[in-house]
Amino acid sequence: MQRSVLAVLMSAALGAPASAQVVSDSQFASELGKALAQSVSSGQDLSKSMEQKGLSRALERVMVAMYDAPGTGESIVQWLRDHNAAVEFSDITMEKRSSHAWLGDFVPEPRKPAVYITPLLLKPPLSYRLLGTLVAQEASELMLEKFPESAEKRYIVLARMAETYFELGGTRIALPDFDGTIDEDAASKIQVWIENAPEQGVDVLRGQGHKTLRDLQGELLAEQSRLQALLAAIDQRLSVPSGYEADYEAEKAQALEQIDLAAKKLDAAKKAEAEFKAFQRYETEWLMSHRPS
Repeated sequence: MQRSVLAVLMSAALGAPASAQVVSDSQFASELGKALAQSVSSGQDLSKSMEQKGLSRALERVMVAMYDAPGTGESIVQWLRDHNAAVEFSDITMEKRSSHAWLGDFVPEPRKPAVYITPLLLKPPLSYRLLGTLVAQEASELMLEKFPESAEKRYIVLARMAETYFELGGTRIALPDFDGTIDEDAASKIQVWIENAPEQGVDVLRGQGHKTLRDLQGELLAEQSRLQALLAAIDQRLSVPSGYEADYEAEKAQALEQIDLAAKKLDAAKKAEAEFKAFQRYETEWLMSHRPS
């Protein structure tokens, strides 16, 4: 397998033109490992080491490798490019290997998605397969921001992780070893995808405590019925002079707001259900064009 490596910073990898050279898989992984080792052992503080060109190039090459492999990883990188995303090493959290955020929530400019990888939680040699899997996980969370939290959402995220891992040459037998780094969490998510088609995977995740979209719709319909009954009771009180009309009107206004919110959530759940059906079709197409080993 050959990888196109662009010797530029992350900003260039996300859209700017650059020259390229070709390296083998083994050389590619070796250079990534050296980049991390140099940054950790440099004796500089973490914030400075993260700015080193070695780490920037390491993450940049992973992004290029994802984009060069047609499929899920390619579409993820394209989304990150289209949204001018920040994808970088950062010690924003030391509790897990990766995280995500929306930048600019409190400014007038459009929000910017950000994916962070925690370098000191990745031991050398740096695994570009693990890096790609982590980028896929965090980017998927951002891409699915408006998708209701559910078993279906969890399955889509782990499916994108798994597909990116296999597109980068990962194998089932290697898990949970990502080229020398053990990641049980990432491996367990990939394993759910390996063992279960979408519908079965959703059932498995439901058994782990995640509500399905159908569960959410049922709860929202029940909530709407409860609120409608409350409105009827309030109207009944308002029909009889009592001196508490102002309080009843305030209670009614609050109930109407809750009904509107429940209706919006119900619409979102129904839309997500249609999106999941489209995702299932994509899964079939992906498996026909890729043969994970």
